[in-house]
Amino acid sequence: MKVTCTYCGLPFNARRGEAGRPVYCCSGCAVAARIPEGGGDWPLTLELGLACAIGFLGFNQALLEVLAGLLAGDGKLDAARGARWASLGLAVVVWGLVVGLQRRSGARSAGDAVVQIATALAIAAAWVSGNAWGACGANLGMVAWSIRGWARVGAKKPPKA
Repeated sequence: MKVTCTYCGLPFNARRGEAGRPVYCCSGCAVAARIPEGGGDWPLTLELGLACAIGFLGFNQALLEVLAGLLAGDGKLDAARGARWASLGLAVVVWGLVVGLQRRSGARSAGDAVVQIATALAIAAAWVSGNAWGACGANLGMVAWSIRGWARVGAKKPPKA
């Protein structure tokens, strides 16, 4: 069924839609729709908390891989290996949080399922090869997919005077 995102206006195919309920093309739009436009107090919602956790843990995932590279350069290979595996473990957690945010926000499309499967396979390949940067890239791609509508609206808005 072809529907239009309530927040950004992007048309997309949805599995199902309920009359009277807002529909969102991505979890970024679903989270952004719950944030007040004119400032004021931000609502304490699970979606906003998940978005903050994804940002924090995703940053630490990349930071641990940088640390692993620095430790390996200093010859501390056991510590580097531990940091790399911690980064890969965080990759799985971040992926799970993004999937949870997508499902909770009501932003579900066939494209979401394809991206979830593709990034899960990329993270599994990174896990097997020990390439934590590959897992970082997969999660970054999944986050970019998750906020595509929100980013589109932000690019269209004129700057405030």
